Amino acid sequence: PDALYSAASVHRLLSPEKMLSILAKGGFGRLSESFALALRRQKAGEGFASSLQAASAHCPSPLVERAFSLLIVAYETGANMYFALREAAEDVVSFFSLVRERSALLSLQRYTILASSAFLVPIILGTVLSIVPSLSSAASSISASSGIGLLSSLALACQIYLVINAALSAFMLAISETNAKKAVL
Repeated sequence: PDALYSAASVHRLLSPEKMLSILAKGGFGRLSESFALALRRQKAGEGFASSLQAASAHCPSPLVERAFSLLIVAYETGANMYFALREAAEDVVSFFSLVRERSALLSLQRYTILASSAFLVPIILGTVLSIVPSLSSAASSISASSGIGLLSSLALACQIYLVINAALSAFMLAISETNAKKAVL
């Protein structure tokens, strides 16, 4: 977004070559490298539009491609693209804000899955296992041997449920990180 704000400020005041020079020295990381590449190509005799198109290939991103196309339109038409470049910069800022918000929501979902799998489910199952013996002794119709059999089968069912819960939790976490191969681990 900073490069777009800078381009919006200087694109009408300076020649395309000077604008590219300022953007190349602007400290925008890989984007500055792309502007430096466009500047070198332009100094070598290539046209402004083709040098910017080649530079956009250096930094493959739909956002960069859109910014470079706006600069090309500004150069070819001679139109005042101040507002268009500023709006594009604001769109980039809002896009990054949405990405951060989505990341925060996904991490909240991950922590909820981890907390429920690690604490809530075992607490509920442990409570059920501790209540069953008192319920089986209170019921006079159940003999002592069938109560012990019920308790052992319930313990086995709880263990199976914990394994299934752990597998599903791992799968859900792997999907949320968009890497289904991690679910196997």
